[in-house]
Amino acid sequence: MELKFGNHRSKDLQNDWNEYWEGNFVFEVLSELEKNEKENINYDVELNILQDMLIEELNINNTY
Repeated sequence: MELKFGNHRSKDLQNDWNEYWEGNFVFEVLSELEKNEKENINYDVELNILQDMLIEELNINNTY
């Protein structure tokens, strides 16, 4: 939604979106974290760890 309205927090991604248009992007769920009601989990930390793992696994230059 942020990209469509032109106000995404990543200026580089927004610029690419504006230049190449929506049809040239693919968004996929690569992994999911399961919610655990029994433990006190910091999901912000867990998501950052998962992101780092995926970036390394996919050999992505993390500029966003």
